[in-house]
Amino acid sequence: MLAGALDQSELIPAFESLDTSEASARFGQLISDVLERAIESLPESERVERGAVLTNELIERVLDALPKGVVPQDVVDLAPRVLSELGRALPTGEAQSFDHPETPLRATSLLTNASKEPSLLH
Repeated sequence: MLAGALDQSELIPAFESLDTSEASARFGQLISDVLERAIESLPESERVERGAVLTNELIERVLDALPKGVVPQDVVDLAPRVLSELGRALPTGEAQSFDHPETPLRATSLLTNASKEPSLLH
């Protein structure tokens, strides 16, 4: 992919072998990027359902290539939900609710010391 684009460029690339310690992270990121673009290309109304199906198909193909195969916790529910909160049970049996931070917990870089955001220092 990149090598083909560099053939069209005036830049002179230098390559080195992929370090085995980086292989899983590099390939995993590539698959993540490709899957994200594929799901983004779907009509918005179909992204959740078709995205779950596509993700499950990919997981099954990958894990089928391994000796242990697919295990149930590796499969995405076809009506996926996002865990947004874990609350303590109140004596009434209801869950204690918390204010949600503005930055999602899955964000790769969590900014700190912003208003309404978690702080590193207490």
